[in-house]
Amino acid sequence: MSVFEEDLALRVLSYCKRKSLFEKGGKALLAVSGGSDSVFLLHVLNRFKGQLGIEICVGHVDHQLRKSSKEDAEFVRGLAQGIGVQFYLKTADVRGYAKNSGKTIEESAREMRYRLLFQIKEESGSDYVVTGHTATDQAETVLFRLLRGSGILGLSGVEMKDERGIRRPLLCVTRDEVRGFLQKEGIAFREDESNIDKRFTRNRIRLDVLPILKKINPRVEFALCEIGEDARQIRDLVSTMIEGSFEAKENEVFIPRGEVTRLGEALLPYALLDGFHRLTGRPFGLLRRHIQGVLRVAFRKEKAMLKLPRGVTVFVDKHGITLKRQ
Repeated sequence: MSVFEEDLALRVLSYCKRKSLFEKGGKALLAVSGGSDSVFLLHVLNRFKGQLGIEICVGHVDHQLRKSSKEDAEFVRGLAQGIGVQFYLKTADVRGYAKNSGKTIEESAREMRYRLLFQIKEESGSDYVVTGHTATDQAETVLFRLLRGSGILGLSGVEMKDERGIRRPLLCVTRDEVRGFLQKEGIAFREDESNIDKRFTRNRIRLDVLPILKKINPRVEFALCEIGEDARQIRDLVSTMIEGSFEAKENEVFIPRGEVTRLGEALLPYALLDGFHRLTGRPFGLLRRHIQGVLRVAFRKEKAMLKLPRGVTVFVDKHGITLKRQ
């Protein structure tokens, strides 16, 4: 093992232990696309599975968006077989789902990927779904939400772990570090040509914005990750302050008038964000301007109606605020 590999691999191992990402005796489903980040993830966790006390298996979702997607799947199958671990494959009709749901291809691919990975998690008896998100992915997410006007409410990036069993052990390394590691060690990976398509905002951030910022601060990815982590800690703290402020049913969230008054302009935005998350499954898409629009009518007792993203409508009256999703 080279010094280069030792340093980067041990950083990931240390991060896993420091953040208590895994419990001994657990089984981890690694989401491997065949790209550089997920191949690095597989390499490192396979190397340190003994020290972490975990068993690993590999899951791959074929989105059928590129002609080479079947080749990607076979590449990942070969990686799993090469180290003697179980391999699971799921196929997703992303275009069909996007057409029926009205969502973008990117959003549809993400939703279907996680849905199918959790199916594999159950089928394989795994405790965790482990993804290869790096500090660079986190930085891109924070910038993306900042540019969309999410405000502090939306700046929190992806979580390193959550209650569903998702784990992200590579948030301590950058994409450049990962690629440098793989190239130096002669480890093959697949290139996704869609990652250089500048029709997608995230790719423009990746290819145009981040390189400029890195010239100013070479550690900008970690700086943006820290902002995301700070925002998440603030949200977690506020969540305890707004707990029990609304009543949730299927496709409906109601904030009583008394709670609207108690929360005030400082805390009501967080209750709206949590309610929106409860209805849509994701807190993102609700921007600062949307929340400001609700706040302008929230404390009146006249009736008002506002449209929010993702099919959510807000109704305000003397009884309180109701969020409904079609």
